[in-house]
Amino acid sequence: MKQLVITSRQNEHIKYLRKIKEGKGEDYLTLVSGLNSIRMAYEAGYVKEIIATYAIEEFKDVKITLVSEDILKLLSNHVSPSGVIALVELKPKEIDEHNENIVLLDNVQDPGNVGTIYRSALAFNFKHVYSYGESASWTNNKTLQASEGALFHLNYKKVNLEAIKKLIKKGYQLVATTLDEDSIFLEESLDKVKKPYIIVFSNEGHGVSKELSSLASLKIKIPMSNIDSLNVASSAAIILYRFSMLK
Repeated sequence: MKQLVITSRQNEHIKYLRKIKEGKGEDYLTLVSGLNSIRMAYEAGYVKEIIATYAIEEFKDVKITLVSEDILKLLSNHVSPSGVIALVELKPKEIDEHNENIVLLDNVQDPGNVGTIYRSALAFNFKHVYSYGESASWTNNKTLQASEGALFHLNYKKVNLEAIKKLIKKGYQLVATTLDEDSIFLEESLDKVKKPYIIVFSNEGHGVSKELSSLASLKIKIPMSNIDSLNVASSAAIILYRFSMLK
């Protein structure tokens, strides 16, 4: 295990890590706080470096950089960091869908919502969560915090319209969640869902993208009272739970 000690805030490696924290570093690199999330990232093989204020033996075969508390606070997005953060590389892995169901985030720009949907997807056994359009990046620190480590156990990647069309040609059904007039209620839709499917959750303000809406063979909505709509992360949790029960 390689171990480096850095005491200066002006150290070039610390400057490099600060750029990553600010989203100005290399693609797919980000900093993760919280031991539980770091452990999940380590188990998934994403951790490149541990930055800590104390000698830590838990993460074998990973570079360890020891720093002072003020440097750790400089790098952490937590007000009170736990004494350890990790540099992780969240480069998507080449994983074939194998006709498994896919969650598609359509221009879901709020990173908190995106991270929460990652958590719901993992909780209800959806392994593939793809992003489309201007959806918040999985390397966004707020996304990571909201996902509570769920991201590290998912197949995630950004896809374009052509990739979605190819999936449909392979036999995937595109299911859009929308309040359009031709949408049907969730319970009524269940016998019309055909596996494998792509379930689309969209930007709350603009709804499903026109190009995706035109590809949808099924549109669904959640019956509600007293309010017009639900937060996209709340809607996703309800629908993914119900869809996870389909045989």
